[in-house]
Amino acid sequence: MDVRLLGPLQILDTNGNELELPGGRLKALVALLALEAPQLLSADVLLTTLWPDAETPAKSALHAAISRVRSVLGDQAIETTTGGYRLGVPASNTDIDRFHRHTRRGRQLSTLGNPAAAGEAFRQALSQWRGEVLSDLHGHDFVDRAVIHLEEERLQVVEWLMDAELAAGNHELIVGELSGLVEAFPFREHLWSQLMLALYRGGRQAEALRTYQRFASVIGEEAGLAPSPELVDLEQRILLHDPALVEVRDVVDFSSPAGSPELVSFAAGEMIVDEGQGSGTVYWIEEGTVAVVKSTSEGDELTLAELGAGRYFGELASLLGTGRTAAVRAVTPVTVSLHSVDGFRARLGAERAKDALPRVPTEEVRSLESEGNYLAAFDAAMSNISRGSGDPEMRYLAVRALSNSGAIVQARRRYETLGLHKIDPGAVSDRLAQDIAALAARLDKEMALRSSGAERQEWARRSADGYRRAFERQGSPYTASNAATMYLLAGDTDLADEFARLALDGLRDPATLHGDDRYWEAATEAEAALALGDEARAIEALAHAAGVSVGNHSVRARTKGQLRYVCEAKDVDPSILDAIANPTVVHYCGHRILPPGVDGRFPADEEERVAAEFGRVFDELGVGFGYGSLAAGADILAAEALLERGARLSVQLPFDREEFVRASVATAGKGWVKRFERCLAAADTVETVNRTEYLDDPILFDFCARIAMGKALMRASYLQAP
Repeated sequence: MDVRLLGPLQILDTNGNELELPGGRLKALVALLALEAPQLLSADVLLTTLWPDAETPAKSALHAAISRVRSVLGDQAIETTTGGYRLGVPASNTDIDRFHRHTRRGRQLSTLGNPAAAGEAFRQALSQWRGEVLSDLHGHDFVDRAVIHLEEERLQVVEWLMDAELAAGNHELIVGELSGLVEAFPFREHLWSQLMLALYRGGRQAEALRTYQRFASVIGEEAGLAPSPELVDLEQRILLHDPALVEVRDVVDFSSPAGSPELVSFAAGEMIVDEGQGSGTVYWIEEGTVAVVKSTSEGDELTLAELGAGRYFGELASLLGTGRTAAVRAVTPVTVSLHSVDGFRARLGAERAKDALPRVPTEEVRSLESEGNYLAAFDAAMSNISRGSGDPEMRYLAVRALSNSGAIVQARRRYETLGLHKIDPGAVSDRLAQDIAALAARLDKEMALRSSGAERQEWARRSADGYRRAFERQGSPYTASNAATMYLLAGDTDLADEFARLALDGLRDPATLHGDDRYWEAATEAEAALALGDEARAIEALAHAAGVSVGNHSVRARTKGQLRYVCEAKDVDPSILDAIANPTVVHYCGHRILPPGVDGRFPADEEERVAAEFGRVFDELGVGFGYGSLAAGADILAAEALLERGARLSVQLPFDREEFVRASVATAGKGWVKRFERCLAAADTVETVNRTEYLDDPILFDFCARIAMGKALMRASYLQAP
């Protein structure tokens, strides 16, 4: 049986004949089980999802629906176990699984340097779509959520396809396709950048520049936004005829003149090559683990070695033209690429070239993350991984950094694509195994906090069970308190109380703790106390947490966000969380100061008064972050006041630094230039938002101010700060 969800629900028997289910409820039941396959769904989840308006939906109605589905599709269509129900069809027999498999192959081929074959794989993935997801079942909440999620995945694959076509030199062939895409999805900036590049490579510079103006107009008028710095930079490079833009990247053929290597998958336990087998093929392990084995004279099997991703086997037999001296068996599910001798040599040379590049150690990734530069930490970790690092800790750090940035859906996807769910706890340190397990539970927790109703309860239960398993392994009060909160949100108050008490019982002596451990211990105590309704103890613990987390703004935000849900569940005034509130984020922008003796909006003799006023206002607001430019006058005075108070300064310059100094700083005197340099040196970040030459156009200053304001708003939102 084949179940198709990427369009109207369609179910085909083994002969390709369509099976028709009578009634929307039966279709919804099959669709829900198929979307969650191969996961089990409890009867309660099915009831609340399929009968959302019923106060107490009867289980008899569910049993009747399951019976009717089986009468049409067969008894094995829905499996019943002690934990619930699941679709009795392999996940591989769904169009969603085929879509994902072709997508993974496209990504692998892109990584291997064969964009033409990658493009074909992406088109095969997109060919699974027959229309809008479950278009005949709209109105069900779970369907509406699936539509949003899967449509985003489809658009991501479309963008990867266009990237592959551009890399393969097919820019002229996709201009029409991209033109239609930007009309259909006007806020997908990457599609606009791809269209600009395709036009430019086709010798249509003027049209490429007009395309940029169209996009700037669309998002400016409809969303009040501006193009990203990356798109602004692309426009400038097109304007300047940057020769790098017309260079299609070299395609490295790792296998043979026929193109990319073939990818083959094997199940755990399956023999990949037999001892004595002759072949001209070299096997490169893309994913999974294999064992090199040899038969003894007694007929037993002796394991000579285990090889993981990035290793290869069969090279000696291929180079010498002899039979295999040992057999190779899959230990876990394995994907290998098949190479000719020449292709193997090319791949090996490319991999060694990658290894010669500098790698980012885990310490640097952790440092970036501790500074709150989560996306930079993620990029650094992924850069290291892309160069061949299979280090489980690096993969863990990549996903953790992405989750800390707030990109939870993407982090959950990376957790799987980077294989964290497949890591054997016995193959890594106890601490890393615990961290990986806790990260999975945390990602489920974040999904719960972003959901509502039955969906929140389902995610919360899943997260709680994950934290419970982590607690059973390591006995940490942190995992126990998280389990308590998640059980509370799942509606299981008995387990919530049990794990809250376990968390409090496991707290350590504060005098023995150092660094971040002091904060997490206090936050854990506050969370567990709140879950038990002990408001006084929670307030005391929050005060202690506030005293040891100075500067650790992101963890304060996450703690406050989670505890707010506990307050809501226990009917506690959330104002008690103000103890760990983050400092205010400000955007500053003001007039330039005039030279002494010149009258105007900001005469020189007003400097002292304006500086004092900035200090007073910043003290009153409790400012911890500031975003703005550094023109002589109000900007520099604001920046100095921020730095004097230990606030973190982020500077945005509207155009080239030297031109900016000449136009906006030096006019007030040399002393202001020195003050500009001091502020710039003390700033956390400095960004030039536009590469356009300054021609005395005030619009560049306005654009810069809007960028600074947007960054301030985003930082405040992320930190849950005023």
